[in-house]
Amino acid sequence: MPHDVRSNVGVSNDESHHEARWPPRGGALDRLARWLEGGGDGVETDRLLDLSTVLAAPALDAIHPEVTRFYLDPGRYRMRAGVHASRFSGALLDLLALVSRQGRLPDRDRGDEGGDGFEGYPVRQVLYRDARGRTHWDRYILIDRTWQRFFIARLEGQSSHVVETFVVYGIPFALTFRASVEDDDLVLSLVPKWSSPMSWFARVVYRTGISEHGVHTRGDFRVPIVGFRVRTEFRASRTEP
Repeated sequence: MPHDVRSNVGVSNDESHHEARWPPRGGALDRLARWLEGGGDGVETDRLLDLSTVLAAPALDAIHPEVTRFYLDPGRYRMRAGVHASRFSGALLDLLALVSRQGRLPDRDRGDEGGDGFEGYPVRQVLYRDARGRTHWDRYILIDRTWQRFFIARLEGQSSHVVETFVVYGIPFALTFRASVEDDDLVLSLVPKWSSPMSWFARVVYRTGISEHGVHTRGDFRVPIVGFRVRTEFRASRTEP
């Protein structure tokens, strides 16, 4: 029987987690959004996306095997997130997060004091299938010792494309990405004409490869017409064999 799968997610060994409430309850608007979305209700799964359903053999073989393993079962990885944005773009991102009740990612490390500009916010993932058989990849982020909704989304693979559908107050916003391989990296590029109208003016590219940090995803999100640009960074290290 479907149930709230968030309650079964194990607690990380990261010491910064020990005072944070899990699963996150949130405020009244968060609970309303969760009720409208049905987020968290389903049957647990350990399979997210088999890249062999997206890319043909020559391209798939060029990707590092660890990237393929990550997309298949990201629950085996500990993930952290960071962001790089101008003050204008950061303020606009904060506004979008406030309205949608998800996606908050404050830029607090600009590398001014010798850092690498990476905040390293812990990210917790919840994978499950709903009653219609759709695969959900909900992510929560730890900011100021509070778990917050990061991305409430579904993911599916098609030939040469990946579709990520974000659900905001029960309304789905599908983003279709063209999948390709460049320099051994998996590259997902937004195809606006096949995506939600809300994204038609956006230019989005995600590159996932291997670095000294493990599986490393760099995102570049732009809306040129308003001068908006946010670069995101996700570092994932495997915690299970």
